[in-house]
Amino acid sequence: IMKRFEDYMRVILMQEGGSKFTNDKDDPGGATKYGISLRFLKGTGSDGDIDGDGDIDIDDIKNLNEVESSKLYKKYFWDKMNLDLIDNELLKLHLFSHGVNAGNSVAVKILQKILGVTVDGKLGRTTAMVANAYSNQPKLVQGYASARKVYYDNIVAKNAALKKYIKGWYNRVDSTKF
Repeated sequence: IMKRFEDYMRVILMQEGGSKFTNDKDDPGGATKYGISLRFLKGTGSDGDIDGDGDIDIDDIKNLNEVESSKLYKKYFWDKMNLDLIDNELLKLHLFSHGVNAGNSVAVKILQKILGVTVDGKLGRTTAMVANAYSNQPKLVQGYASARKVYYDNIVAKNAALKKYIKGWYNRVDSTKF
């Protein structure tokens, strides 16, 4: 049975801590709920004005619900990354999870490097075609998961203050499954 967007969202929301509101001073995204940060919300224009009061602030994060957050994930991550072009559901989930955590372009560039195609951070027909035709799909997924961990290692190497997140980031990679 083919997975539906909701099946992918269930994993993302679990990884993102669900409806728990956080405001960690070390989190560059700021106040966060359902994994949606204030910094991200401010970049979405009118889509980010959850409470409809004409501005985007911490109240919009506090008022965010699961339906609203799912719509934002669909529009700004799933659709922007063209994930419907990828056949392998587990690879698609890894791309979605990493796009949410590290940015769409970063997530796609990792795949493009593995595939040996042009690295432009945009998942188009060529990247999708090569990914879908990859002869050893389990190896491709495993390689992508490993590359995600290397990405996080490199972040910590550049900024030791972020070391406190490494366990959570590794858990995110390891929990990327249905």
